[in-house]
Amino acid sequence: MSKMIFSLCKTVREYKILIFFTILLAVISADKALAHGVVSSIKEENSLPVSIFRYADGTAISYGEVKVWAPDDDRIEFQNGRTDKNGKFSFVPDQEGTWRVEVNDGIGHAATTEYIVQGVMETGAAEPKAENPSALLAILGVSLLINLAFLIRNWKK
Repeated sequence: MSKMIFSLCKTVREYKILIFFTILLAVISADKALAHGVVSSIKEENSLPVSIFRYADGTAISYGEVKVWAPDDDRIEFQNGRTDKNGKFSFVPDQEGTWRVEVNDGIGHAATTEYIVQGVMETGAAEPKAENPSALLAILGVSLLINLAFLIRNWKK
């Protein structure tokens, strides 16, 4: 009977040691587990919102899938794409309201951030100029006459 009790105590002691080392390993590796959280922010660069996505340890979420949702539509995204190698993504809002930007790195990490637009942003792009068709027709006519005269002159020779 004493051998059985000694054997049981030895087994319990081994389990206590195993539990102790399991807890110790979990505590030691906790910083690695926390490193996989996602931090997101939006700042303005050149008057445009730039979303920045990083893991908790500061590493950029490179080439993560991004979806931008307009304030008035939760069904179809306004824009989609990927972050650059530095974890940045920019977009041009076309209306006021709260814009939602979501990132997914494809391996289970995701984040959402919001950007409030209080005025429609100007992109600074110039409208294309309309061509003057009468000027083009005049140039085409002169060119046709010169080429025709050149052809007649060389044909007689």
